[in-house]
Amino acid sequence: MTWSCFVPGVPIPQARARSVTRGGRTWQYYEPAVKEYRDKLILSFKRVKPKQQITGPCVMALQVYLPRAWSRPGSLRAPRITPSRQRPYPDAPGTGDWSNFTKMVEDALQTAGVLDNDSRIVGPDTTKASGKYWAGADGAKGIYVALTTIGE
Repeated sequence: MTWSCFVPGVPIPQARARSVTRGGRTWQYYEPAVKEYRDKLILSFKRVKPKQQITGPCVMALQVYLPRAWSRPGSLRAPRITPSRQRPYPDAPGTGDWSNFTKMVEDALQTAGVLDNDSRIVGPDTTKASGKYWAGADGAKGIYVALTTIGE
């Protein structure tokens, strides 16, 4: 069985939680944009989740389509770099680590009920692409995920 979903929008990686200590108390939090994007992924996955939850081993193919790093909006914008110092993709600052995208999607798949446990993914295949030639089939930015069960 193969299940797939495309979630449009600018992908945001799930970095480590930030720690804050005030008045002798320490707590951790994620940036609001990370929480919003995680909720968007969960809602999108719930809308198209398979009738039966995947409980066996599967392979995940993940394609992350990003805008160019120096054109990201708001607080996610990379520092301005003069054209002579501009680094080409994938070394451009602000694009996010591929493992952080994978972690975000695995957690969202489990929370949405597509997988009973994200440890069922035995073979992740993640591709991260940026720039105008790397957009999705119709030029959209977003995340495409496909799960293929093994041995069924």
